[in-house]
Amino acid sequence: MSVVPFKILIVEDDMTLNRGLVHVIKKMGYDVYSTKSGEQALKQIKQHSFDLVISDFKLPGIDGKQVLKAAKKYDAGIMFIMITAYGTVDTAVSAMKEGAEDYILKPFDMEELKVVVKRRWR
Repeated sequence: MSVVPFKILIVEDDMTLNRGLVHVIKKMGYDVYSTKSGEQALKQIKQHSFDLVISDFKLPGIDGKQVLKAAKKYDAGIMFIMITAYGTVDTAVSAMKEGAEDYILKPFDMEELKVVVKRRWR
């Protein structure tokens, strides 16, 4: 019997950070996909069954909050972590009300992200 790997989608328009997140999370043993826009993220979410989405809040076009709303509407069980360099109490509360499981401010230490992912989904 084979184990289906936990699937994570990274949505980050800063390609250096995107590649870094993919690298770190792959090393943790997860199946990782990535994209740089909200529009592409929504297409991926409809094509694949993700367990977790880690999305930047500020994206060109469709922003992270819109991705969160659409992802939860499409699959209510999908877990979501919002990351942002433009964090305020209002954006954090708004993201959590929409269903985000966590909200992390940039710049963050990858160890911090590893702890959040492992704590919640291992």
